[in-house]
Amino acid sequence: MTYCKQCLEKQRKIDDLQDEILQLKAKLRYQERTAREGLFGSSTPSSKLPVKPNSPTDHPRDRGGGKVGHKGHGRSGICEQEADHVQRVSIGNVCPDCGSTLEDKGARSRAVIDCEPLRMKKILYQLERKRCPRCNKVISARPPGVLAKCLYGNQLLAYMAVQHYIYGNTLGQIEKQTAVGYSSLIDAMHQLAKAISLRGLDITERQFKRQATKIKEAIVEITSRQARHPAIWKIQDLFREKGERLYHWAGDRNIPADNNLAERELRPLVIARKISFGSQSDSGARTREVLMTVLHTLRKRGSHVMEAFKSALDKLAQQPNLDPSKVLFNLDSS
Repeated sequence: MTYCKQCLEKQRKIDDLQDEILQLKAKLRYQERTAREGLFGSSTPSSKLPVKPNSPTDHPRDRGGGKVGHKGHGRSGICEQEADHVQRVSIGNVCPDCGSTLEDKGARSRAVIDCEPLRMKKILYQLERKRCPRCNKVISARPPGVLAKCLYGNQLLAYMAVQHYIYGNTLGQIEKQTAVGYSSLIDAMHQLAKAISLRGLDITERQFKRQATKIKEAIVEITSRQARHPAIWKIQDLFREKGERLYHWAGDRNIPADNNLAERELRPLVIARKISFGSQSDSGARTREVLMTVLHTLRKRGSHVMEAFKSALDKLAQQPNLDPSKVLFNLDSS
């Protein structure tokens, strides 16, 4: 079977012309739609998108609203049995407009949901004391809702703990709400933590080292096996090569087994860098490095950051020749 060379050329020409016709029709449809509806497409800004025309008023597809005759839901009311407090509000007996005597028309219920402001109250308990004539012991009553040797009641302690550790309010904000001093708040939280510490989960130093040693040996045994996947080989090689640096936590319980603390400390800096697109110069990066190092170190030392920082600056202002590190961190001159 033979092919005609001229026929093949004609067929190719026909196919090219048909493709060109399809492309021209698509461009024509695009231009017609643009002229009719305006710009459109994924690259069109929202301010230039055409507004969809409203449905005709005579035959709308969805009239909206509730059905005719439907009672509706509305706002649910509160009966007297459900109310925490029922208060009758009077208006007097004289009309405020004309001065005539008003006729009694009963009362209209008005449901309101409100809250009481946080108010600090000082309570003085008179603890009764009695002596047992048989064992000669003096028994004293205990104040309700107060931990032993604690100045603040359990209601206040629970409020401060929830606001700080659940909702993230700072101790400074809680100080303004409760009028309890900043240092007193810290002492109260420490005392609260000691009172509710999970003593059953505490283990001795000997028990910790025994369990940590078992975990370490299990990790070493797993990383020493011959794995099948090359990706696991790399992880095993990492544990083998860095073994002298990965198991400090097994010998000292004060050393964490992960670096989550370091990651959390760096998180605010990373977020700030992303928002501000980083420092624009070497001096800016150096400034951020110095200030964050000093301020975070002051916070780690347990002091009030702003007060300690200002106090150090005041000393440096009076005596510029002092060593800043010794002034900031109260280091011994020796």
